[in-house]
Amino acid sequence: YTDKEIHGIKTEDELAMEELQAMLAADAAFSKGKGLFNQGRLQPAHEQFKIAVDSAPDQAEFKGYYGYTTFATLRNTKPEEADVGIDLIKEAIEINQGQEKKLDTLWVLLGRAYREKGETELAKKVLMRALKINAANPDAKRELSRVMGKDPKKKQKQDKKSGFFSGLFGGKK
Repeated sequence: YTDKEIHGIKTEDELAMEELQAMLAADAAFSKGKGLFNQGRLQPAHEQFKIAVDSAPDQAEFKGYYGYTTFATLRNTKPEEADVGIDLIKEAIEINQGQEKKLDTLWVLLGRAYREKGETELAKKVLMRALKINAANPDAKRELSRVMGKDPKKKQKQDKKSGFFSGLFGGKK
């Protein structure tokens, strides 16, 4: 009673509740950020990922997405500062190494950043690592095909260009 009422020291239950609320807030911000990220809205996603990382700095996935959006939002305007984002992704991977569940998405984010930076050999190595963790990861496959120069979006456009008569008469595809 004295500690709580006079000295203002929080009880274990109060501390646990604050920790839980911080984690719930971080999860909510991350979920919102991931939705924005998937829509291609990187700047607002970056802001949500920052909230998530500030609330739960030891969450590897939060830090990885924050790192990637840091890189992506700065790479054209401040390329020297964009590398900080790559370092954050690497920190997230380091955190994840000590965890039971390995996150292939972190490796995909790092590979994507390297690809966008023009470092194709590093991107290939990193994306192969993602596929070793999860061979079914569609993002890793897509990014790897982009690095190898076989962008699936370009192939779909080329396939659509061949019309009825070219198929009928064996025209070029």
